[in-house]
Amino acid sequence: MGFENIISYTKEPLKELSIISQKYDLDINLIDFKLLAFSTHYKIDNNEFQKLSDKELNIFENDELFLKESLQIEQEYKIQIYKKDQIKDELDKNITLSSNKNLTKIIAQINAKKITYNDNLAIQILQSIYKKMLKLNFLIGIRTFDFKKNLMTLANKIKTHNVNSIFQLEICKGIEPIYSQDESLIEIYKDKIKNLPQEAKVSGIIGVDENEIILRLNKTKKGKEGRDLKLRFLRVMEPKEKQINVNHSENIKANDNGDFIDYISLKKGYVGKIQDKYDIENIIDYQNVDFRQVGYIKAGLDKDVQINIKSSSELKDAVNSGVRIECEKLNIEGNVAQNTILEASYLNIKGNTHNKSKLYAKNACIKTHRGNLIAEDAQIELLESGFVKAKNVKIDKCLGGTIEAENIYIKELTNNNLITFFSNIVFDTEKGTNNKFLAKAKIDYEDPIKEFDELNIKKQKNEQAIIDCEKLINSSKKDIDIIKTKIEQLKENKQEIPQKYLQITNQFQEHLKELEILKQEEENLKSSIENMQNQILLAQEKLLNAKIINKSGIWSDLDEIKYEFIIPKQSAILSTKANENVKTFYVEKFEENNEIKIKIIKLDKYEEKDIEWLSQSKE
Repeated sequence: MGFENIISYTKEPLKELSIISQKYDLDINLIDFKLLAFSTHYKIDNNEFQKLSDKELNIFENDELFLKESLQIEQEYKIQIYKKDQIKDELDKNITLSSNKNLTKIIAQINAKKITYNDNLAIQILQSIYKKMLKLNFLIGIRTFDFKKNLMTLANKIKTHNVNSIFQLEICKGIEPIYSQDESLIEIYKDKIKNLPQEAKVSGIIGVDENEIILRLNKTKKGKEGRDLKLRFLRVMEPKEKQINVNHSENIKANDNGDFIDYISLKKGYVGKIQDKYDIENIIDYQNVDFRQVGYIKAGLDKDVQINIKSSSELKDAVNSGVRIECEKLNIEGNVAQNTILEASYLNIKGNTHNKSKLYAKNACIKTHRGNLIAEDAQIELLESGFVKAKNVKIDKCLGGTIEAENIYIKELTNNNLITFFSNIVFDTEKGTNNKFLAKAKIDYEDPIKEFDELNIKKQKNEQAIIDCEKLINSSKKDIDIIKTKIEQLKENKQEIPQKYLQITNQFQEHLKELEILKQEEENLKSSIENMQNQILLAQEKLLNAKIINKSGIWSDLDEIKYEFIIPKQSAILSTKANENVKTFYVEKFEENNEIKIKIIKLDKYEEKDIEWLSQSKE
């Protein structure tokens, strides 16, 4: 029996294809079908099936109706079955369908770049999509919402070539289930450490503020079932019964928000938990800490948390390698090992710090310091080859230390110290050699001399670039005026303007823009140099009051004293002598050959007003 295109009415197009392939002894892969029309019937409860027109299919977009247990939908399709070699359907190759896990959403991916527009394109895409859905046993035209409207928009974009190569269209969507929610407790305060490296998330000591939400208890919620696009119900389980009981102290209050309960701290501190009871605590005591035990304690510098660490053995470090601690008050009785980072508003170490330790504090008090300290105020019994950067520093004995501070007081200065100061340095006695003192202006630049020079070099280069650009513009202006006149004449005569004319005028405009940018850069550089210059000059005026005071007046040979100025760039330097009695060194400006120069002045006395700052906190 010969095969001709066949029109069939069926509820199952794929089954109909199989019947036809057997009837005509054809490989099913060699035939396909085209959707010509379809009809939809539905019924609820025990009522009779009712037929719906295409326009009436939107009744299923009502969730309440679509979720009715008794809802049944049937469709019948009018199809034309044909041999694939009789119709070359290139459109099908450029449309693919995908769905989500629950089959509640179907998406069409359309390779619009390979589709040629025609007046029936929207209908052809719709037929291709519906055919693919039928082959996957989906109903068509159900819960499509804005699909057809969006399809028309896409067709217009293809017509105007205003579309990306791949375009996605949501064809239809069912109803996603809302899963039941079991009761759960979220420790919100732990979010503060969630971005730390995994190896740092060891300690549970996390600082919190007053009135901060620290816990959230999500209550149970009953879910809602859904329905997929094959009309199967997506059931949800009932939530588990209430199982979590949050015990807390009077330092925490509960705030019921309906769906959840927030637990709020009533004071600063850290969240502690003793025998399943949450509390806000302020003091914690340790006997030695190591990386495995605490890792990173992030209690905050202003959360009123005090940590006390007391070594249980003289042979063991109080703070072992790798530990990092951040808190408001940190007291350590014992030694601090290498590769530790300690941050505190108030830091007190009654022991030694390793040369590979890093310390940061507002106020620091250390017995023996060999590590690296940045603080506002620092008091150290013995600085031994350590580094200190602070506003005010007071040291009992200094040996091989590096200090950078505004004001420095040292009881006993020994050997090999490198001291940079911005205001005053005072010491009672000097009992060593090879000490270097550098007084320089305190400004907010890492290397002010280098940066000031770089700004001036940039300014000089920019000025030369402006001169070169202006020369180029001035030399071209006459020719540009001629070309502009010719262009206007061509426009009046409605003649084509040569591309070369346009290139020359565009290039001239680019030069004008470049000149504008260079002049703006010149203003910016002038402003930066002026600001930096003013800051430097103000700091240098203060440097004229910076003094080195040796209360004993006794020096060793070859200690170096240096004052460094930036504007004009110069320095004054001298070396001490053992047989001279000098209690004060300072710098003065003088004029020589119309130039401002500086020199170091020596005095055999010091004034009490220059050491008054010591009496404010000299414990």
